[in-house]
Amino acid sequence: LPRPLLISSGNGFHAYWPFDQPLPAHEWITLSALVRTVYQSVGIKFDPSRDNDIASILRPVGTHNKGTPVTMIRDQAAKSPHYYRELFQRYATANAVPPPVVKQVYENEFGSGLPTEFPHPALQ
Repeated sequence: LPRPLLISSGNGFHAYWPFDQPLPAHEWITLSALVRTVYQSVGIKFDPSRDNDIASILRPVGTHNKGTPVTMIRDQAAKSPHYYRELFQRYATANAVPPPVVKQVYENEFGSGLPTEFPHPALQ
């Protein structure tokens, strides 16, 4: 698996894979679903209310979480989101990880919509 940037929130650890370029929302949703599926297959504990939530706030280093300082445990240089997708996909393929269920946002005339879960055809 790709080496993450690690943050100690005072109540656990956060693994981040920093991108060197913006990623469109629909691509981020697909990538986060793949990461979730790999985590589940490996047995990594994660917060299922946050890992696929594109609007969640990260724990920035230097802030406090319930009075405990948020600190960096290990830094990681930013890389292309495609680099991370390739590594997670390669791991999933090599370890027979089932295709992820992806939350897809269908746009309406106002530019927003409700997420709907479905197996993403590109990952089957």
